Amino acid sequence: MSLPSNVDSILGLEAVLPEQFHSPSRAYSADEKELMVAVFEDAWKIALLPEPEETTARREYRDAINWFASESSRGTYSFENICSALGLNSDAVRDELKKKKAEASTETPTDSTTPARPKKQIHRVSKGPRASVK
Repeated sequence: MSLPSNVDSILGLEAVLPEQFHSPSRAYSADEKELMVAVFEDAWKIALLPEPEETTARREYRDAINWFASESSRGTYSFENICSALGLNSDAVRDELKKKKAEASTETPTDSTTPARPKKQIHRVSKGPRASVK
């Protein structure tokens, strides 16, 4: 079984060696595997980002990090099951994620010349008609 090319491009062929692969324990349909690749890609992209400050994005980021860290195989779309179905060694994927995050953190300048992210503007909107002043 060959890996979908988009998984290869995310991990990099040099990062996961052929001897790190193992055969899946269950046969999945092409549609299931396509969904698994999409779940994997989404989690990978989110996990490589710096931890966001915004609450919803931070929750998604932490969910992705926890998904990669989980060793549970409960659920069809658990990290362990997706790795098994795609023929990936889950420990090798975790190692590659740690390596990529470390590389990204060393590439990001942390001095005062780095512009701060703009904060979101919150505008309050009243839900009723405005009272007129007489």
